[in-house]
Amino acid sequence: MFPVGYGQPARLEFMGDTVESIRAFDPTSQRSLGAMDELLLLPLAEFGRGRLGPESARAIDDRAAELGLARRERRDLVEGVRGGLVLPGTEFLLPYFYADLGRMADYLPPDTMLWLQAPAELEAAAEAWWMQVEAHAADAARDGRFHPPPDRLYLSPAAWREGLGGRPRVEAETLDVLDDAALAVTSYSTDGLALRDPAAAGGPLAAVAAQLAGWQRQGARLVVVATGGRQRDRMREMLAGHDIDAGMSADPFPQALAAPGRRPLALVGGLTRGVWLPADALALVTEAEIFGERRQIRRGRRARPADFLSTLAELKPDDYVVHVDHGIGIYRGLRHMQVAGTEGDYLHLEYAGGDRLYLPVDRINLVQRYLSADGAAPPLDKLGGASWERVKAKTRESILAMAKELLGVYAAREAHGRPAYGAADGLYREFVARFPFEETPDQQRAIDDVLADLVRDKPMDRLVCGDVGFGKTEVAMRAAFLAVLEGKQVAVLVPTTVLAQQHLETFQARFAGYPVTVDVLSRFQSSAENRRTIERVGTGRLDVVIGTHRLLQKDVAFQRLGLLIVDEEHRFGVRHKERIRQMRA
Repeated sequence: MFPVGYGQPARLEFMGDTVESIRAFDPTSQRSLGAMDELLLLPLAEFGRGRLGPESARAIDDRAAELGLARRERRDLVEGVRGGLVLPGTEFLLPYFYADLGRMADYLPPDTMLWLQAPAELEAAAEAWWMQVEAHAADAARDGRFHPPPDRLYLSPAAWREGLGGRPRVEAETLDVLDDAALAVTSYSTDGLALRDPAAAGGPLAAVAAQLAGWQRQGARLVVVATGGRQRDRMREMLAGHDIDAGMSADPFPQALAAPGRRPLALVGGLTRGVWLPADALALVTEAEIFGERRQIRRGRRARPADFLSTLAELKPDDYVVHVDHGIGIYRGLRHMQVAGTEGDYLHLEYAGGDRLYLPVDRINLVQRYLSADGAAPPLDKLGGASWERVKAKTRESILAMAKELLGVYAAREAHGRPAYGAADGLYREFVARFPFEETPDQQRAIDDVLADLVRDKPMDRLVCGDVGFGKTEVAMRAAFLAVLEGKQVAVLVPTTVLAQQHLETFQARFAGYPVTVDVLSRFQSSAENRRTIERVGTGRLDVVIGTHRLLQKDVAFQRLGLLIVDEEHRFGVRHKERIRQMRA
């Protein structure tokens, strides 16, 4: 973060809720410059708290009615604003707090000189960005979510031009063609590198490596550019398998290129396209040109006030709740209080004996509604008492008993063996490099654990957990790819035909260009198609088959089943799970 009043930004490292270190750092090199003893962070907000209240609530209510919002979401949103509740994402409502949001151009003196680099590209980018804004607004309207009119929260291209109009400006364009007496540069695109044959004798990158080696033989300095450090390391490892030893450099591009020697370089940067410059003996190649696709950046969904308010809306006064540290109490409502000179919103929780606990709303994750099978009222715990600790101790004993049973199961499994799978080769590493996202740390750890299981000589039985959209399918596809490389078949079991079709499309797109056959077995297919699929499974001509419980029927026989992937196992019944256990055996 870059606090007000400091000359340099600061990097804070946390261990849970504890700050472990504070260091100043250089935003250009991203390197730490030294430790800091303290950091003063002044409270900042996009709006004043006084803007929340009945007037802005009425404006928001009118907009919600105009959008036809669901009654509950509309009520929660309006009541939160009327009650002065400030939550992350509330800045989305800025048009209803201020009549005019203002523009950066309003703060520039009239004679401010504007420098526009490639104005035509700026215009195109502004138009493309506005189309994206309008598309998001259309999605929100279709999904019944609250959103302000786009032109009230953002500047349209027309408003952007108006704000910058009437000022002196300099427009700079790239000089592509000069007169005959001037310098002429001959360059060639490197887009064709992505054309490769997965079945080639030297592997799918053989043709790419041959072209890169050809440029080297012509005396060219080879530079490959990746979007991240992990991808750069993969590229270096794969190119090393084709006798191209690329070094690394953390220096800026001019300094890295000026280093003595002609050794190929592997750098991290934001280059969008590569180029081959024969006159300068320089070949710049991007990972997108090597792997045939651009890597994308995962972006979290923008927080909306309704998301946070819906959590509070789940609680109603006099509901029973469970606090992770203090046990069962009663939620008595939301209170706005001043504690130690700081105002804030607090959940009022009541415990046995009339004891009260005020929990800040930003700690609502510590509380959840109490649910029971019979709906009976539970006994309240006492703040500081031992009853809740006894409940947790009993639960802990039950968990330990379950763990003991699982240890017995795994000990029995360890007594059995199987042929270990081979380690990842060049084809697998190339498959990994084509993954269009940067792996999260947890996802990478899950992948590493699964691969470690596969190369052992013991059966694997692993559970992968994660929220929707966090990459569990990629973990499964990498395991499936490694199993197919070992000559094994893979079965993917899913609970619904819709999910089977989705997985079919995902697997086929991910395995495109590789000698891997993928098909589906479900009621979406005709009887003749299902019979052909079962025949291909039985003869070993189908590598990966995706299906519902139809896969568990006795007429489906695998020739060399090596991996079973079960998606949403909790949705299968007792008979289905018994059949799964038989397949494991």
